[in-house]
Amino acid sequence: MRVRIGFTRYAEAYYFHDGEDHSSLAAMIGYAAVPAQRGEAAGRPDVRLAGTLLARALKDLADILDQRFLRTGAPPTEVFATYAADQGRDGAQS
Repeated sequence: MRVRIGFTRYAEAYYFHDGEDHSSLAAMIGYAAVPAQRGEAAGRPDVRLAGTLLARALKDLADILDQRFLRTGAPPTEVFATYAADQGRDGAQS
């Protein structure tokens, strides 16, 4: 939620780059889709709920990134890959 608020209130935050490629949000956010998808498909209701909450949070962040900066109209995984490429990160995961 803090990231979403940061991008919403402080658009300039999008243009600041973390010095560490392996730990930057742009490089790593795409990887979060995997546990979200697996969680949503899990047999346990509590794990499904956690997966759904993570997927919704990722979609919300992707929507903000796309609406305010990228304008791709793509699904979250593609938005995150575009974000990573735009930030010069090789760690994009789609």
